[in-house]
Amino acid sequence: MKKYVYFLLITCLLGAASIAQAATGAIWTTNAGCGGVNINLYNCKGDVYLNGGPSGGGGGLPDGNYYVQVTTPDGTVLGKTAGATVVVSGGRFVQCYRLVDILFTASSGFTAAGYDTTTNPGNEYKVWASQSSDFTGGTNKTDNFKVRCCETCGCTDCDGGGGGGGGGGGTTGSISGTKFLDLNLNGARDASVEINPCGGDETTVGEPGISGWKIQLWKYTGAGTPASCADGSWTLVATQFTNGSGNYSFAGITETGFYKIVEIFPLATDCGVWQATSLATCLIVDLTTLQDITGQNFGNICFSTAGLTQGYWKTHTGLDKPRKDSTYNSLPIILGTGCQPPGGIYAYPEPYNVTTVQKAKDIFENADASGDGRKMLAAQLLAAKLNVIKFSSCNFNCAIYAGNVSTYFLWSVEDIIAAADTALCDGSDKSVVTTLITVLDQINNNATSHVLENQGGCAVTYP
Repeated sequence: MKKYVYFLLITCLLGAASIAQAATGAIWTTNAGCGGVNINLYNCKGDVYLNGGPSGGGGGLPDGNYYVQVTTPDGTVLGKTAGATVVVSGGRFVQCYRLVDILFTASSGFTAAGYDTTTNPGNEYKVWASQSSDFTGGTNKTDNFKVRCCETCGCTDCDGGGGGGGGGGGTTGSISGTKFLDLNLNGARDASVEINPCGGDETTVGEPGISGWKIQLWKYTGAGTPASCADGSWTLVATQFTNGSGNYSFAGITETGFYKIVEIFPLATDCGVWQATSLATCLIVDLTTLQDITGQNFGNICFSTAGLTQGYWKTHTGLDKPRKDSTYNSLPIILGTGCQPPGGIYAYPEPYNVTTVQKAKDIFENADASGDGRKMLAAQLLAAKLNVIKFSSCNFNCAIYAGNVSTYFLWSVEDIIAAADTALCDGSDKSVVTTLITVLDQINNNATSHVLENQGGCAVTYP
């Protein structure tokens, strides 16, 4: 009798474990429209998208983040994601994912975007999604698909790459482009830009792509030619996010007509807000014939929203009002850092060694642009140094100033502070002092556009 009871107990436990591991829902391959569920044959690897959700009237996928890989039917890995980058919320994929945009090839050691060509004689592939990085356990979901031989089907974009110009007519079309960090604010993607990075010498860099940016494809359903992106009736066709190189591509388009590509701006962060540098945030594409339209690019830069005026710092010492900014706990702050002694010949009765909140308040109250202007420069410089401390997590001092004073265009805030420190005690003429006052005032106020450009960009996040 005991053996029988133990047998029932073990059976129940094993059954409960298998039920707990079993994943509901399904994944499936689809095209750029992301509406089809049973599409399993494609011209090109770049045409294959992945979606997932409820299946057969049952429940959806377990919510969470998923790893994705593509293999041969027998399990040889051809490409995989760098992490659990596919998101399921409410039982469904939060978007339709293009495989060549989220995977990295096995042949490159998982550093190049895409996935390798299958060795299967029937051109068959298998795609996997799992919450486990080794694709084990009960959350695995798979689907099989086939890709025709590109060379015999007129496909010009097997791996989802892009360039400039457009291809000839075919059975499907595509629209692709790049999101890039426009370091010199000219609206075009440059192969080399001279910048003055924080804490370093001037250097030449390429303008990098921005990954994770939401891009939407819309089709014009009105009559005639759309006058603008807001003209007539547009229907959303697909949404995707730029890959690690900043590229996007809407492939497998089967209907001719006018389309628009729209960049959806991310949330502002505590440290900055994204702005466009290109002429448009929406591009209209004439796909009268099915072809590959490339080069639909968007330039962006993130401007820091950090920075507080000298008036703020004057009224937040806590000496005559109940509010005190805790940044003052970081005193002392030395102005005229390179002077001997600190503060040099242009010091107040005591050098610019700001050891107390009272000394800080005195500097702000004595700010005066008359004479040689160094009293006003000292106040603006002190405000800037306090801002650097308060917004240290935003790399305020490493932001690149891109304001309207050409002398200091694309200088780092750190370098401008150093120049102001020097001007306090090196005998610079008034024109230099006045210019530095203007620059620091713009930095502390964020007074104009193109002030405090974040050279590395900001986070790209969406609700």
